[in-house]
Amino acid sequence: MTGIVKGYVYDNANCNTIGGATITVLGTSGSYTTGSNGAYMIQLPAGNYTLRTSANGYQTKDISVTITAGGTVTRNIGLNKA
Repeated sequence: MTGIVKGYVYDNANCNTIGGATITVLGTSGSYTTGSNGAYMIQLPAGNYTLRTSANGYQTKDISVTITAGGTVTRNIGLNKA
C-alpha cells in the first residue's frame, strides 16, 4: 500500500513559496519538482524516507518522513538562502 507526502517549499526568511525546487527521495530513483506555487505531492510505498530538497540560491535540506498505508502526511519545507 502507498501513502502521500505533500506540502510547500518556502523561503525561511520571508515565507514566500519556492517554485521549481527539487525534492529527491533518497534511496530511490524518485525526484520531483515543485509547482510554480511551491507545492508538491509525492505518492510512495509505506515506509520511512529522507526527502532532500534543493533550489537555486538556497541551502539543501534533508527531512525525515514516515509514510503510512493510505495516509497523507503534510510537511512544509523551509529553506535558507545559501
